[in-house]
Amino acid sequence: MPSIEDVNTFTRSTPNKPFMTMGWDGKVHALVGDKSGYSAIQLPNGASTIKGLLNGYDLILLLKYNSSK
Repeated sequence: MPSIEDVNTFTRSTPNKPFMTMGWDGKVHALVGDKSGYSAIQLPNGASTIKGLLNGYDLILLLKYNSSK
């Protein structure tokens, strides 16, 4: 998971912009934040792990999934 320092820096620099990162734990971490904190973004099945993304999960579908919420 991204460090709390990384999350805090990113959310202060670009509030209300979602971001995703691949962790050493094999998971994709997706967060969105504002000046007061951050919250996790729910990822669809197959997109929440690095293996799922590498096996061909469509990035465009992933973005559409999160934009419709």
